[in-house]
Order: sequence, then C-alpha cells, then structure tokens
Amino acid sequence: QSRLYSAMARPDALAPIFEPLGFAPVGRPVDVGGAPQQPVWLDFGPGSVEGWLRRLVGAEVAGEEAAAAVDATAPAARLSRREAEVLGLIGEGYTNRAIAARLVISEKTAGRHVENIFCKLGVHNRAQAVRVGTQMGRSPDAARGAAP
Repeated sequence: QSRLYSAMARPDALAPIFEPLGFAPVGRPVDVGGAPQQPVWLDFGPGSVEGWLRRLVGAEVAGEEAAAAVDATAPAARLSRREAEVLGLIGEGYTNRAIAARLVISEKTAGRHVENIFCKLGVHNRAQAVRVGTQMGRSPDAARGAAP
C-alpha cells in the first residue's frame, strides 16, 4: 500500500482542489514561518498510483455530462497511430512512466505524446482526453488498435 505525505499551505482555499483527489488532513495545522501548513496524506489504495489514477479518471469521466459529438474533421480525428495507442493507455489509468514501460519508450517521449494528444484534442487533463476520445468512438481498447 502506497501513501504520499505532504503539507498544504492555505488549507481552506486549497481543500476543494485536494479533497476530491483523495488527500485527507492529518492532525492540526502547524505554523511554519507565520503561515499555517496543514499536514495531509493520500492513500493510493489498491493498485498503488496506477490504480488511484485509473479510479480518478474513471470518476471524472463518469461524472461529466456528455459534450456535443466531435466533428470528424476536427484535429482530434487526426491523432497518429501512436497517439491513439497512448490515449488508450491513458484511459486505462496508466501514468507516463507506465506508458513508457509498456511501449518501450522513454518517459519523456511518453509525456510528449500526452502533450500532443492534449493539444490536438483541445483538453487540459487526462480525464478530458479520455472523454473526448470516447466521444470519437475510441474506447481504451479501440484506441490502442486504431489506425490514424
């Protein structure tokens, strides 16, 4: 079981961001140089980081309303074969490191593929990329085998 421990400045302001990710406060805030710092921890749960990411992406995708269908002429329809494969792995909850290991590429190259996907799909995070990919008819399994 993996856990991440950290401290959060301005806990009242940042709690709405970190709580949905699974961070929980530990004890009381401590004063560090006159600024309150809230110790927090994140239990990744089953499957460690990859399992946590898979659950997080799944929850965000399931919680969002379906957007309008994506035009087949949009940049999203022009993902390269490798980008479609990476999108499929993102949909399965893989981290950049895990994508790199699975595809036998560097982690930097995997990150570049993810950046290209975000740019082509016009999204800002993995959950949005998976949602748009699904709207394109690219399930995680279909995306890995899809032609450009």
